[in-house]
Amino acid sequence: KSTERILLMAAYLQERHNFQEITSYDMNFRLKRIGFGVSNISSSLNSILNRKPQVIVQLEKEGTSKQKRRKFKVTEEGLRVARSFLPGNEPIKRKK
Repeated sequence: KSTERILLMAAYLQERHNFQEITSYDMNFRLKRIGFGVSNISSSLNSILNRKPQVIVQLEKEGTSKQKRRKFKVTEEGLRVARSFLPGNEPIKRKK
């Protein structure tokens, strides 16, 4: 699923490459290079931003109207969810 790929890539960039803030370009550029580009990353990111609990938060917007670049950061919950996607990790136990 594209939202899972986006979250996993964002977590990877933040944790392994020490990105303090991540743009959709950063994520999709790398996803395309490994064959998993997202056709409409803005729409997918909007659905991720609306999730509760939040796994990715938007920090700021930069640039002029249509050309704005949004900057994001993965939350602790997002890092936990991303780790659960990796082999050898226990699935997430959700509270009822």
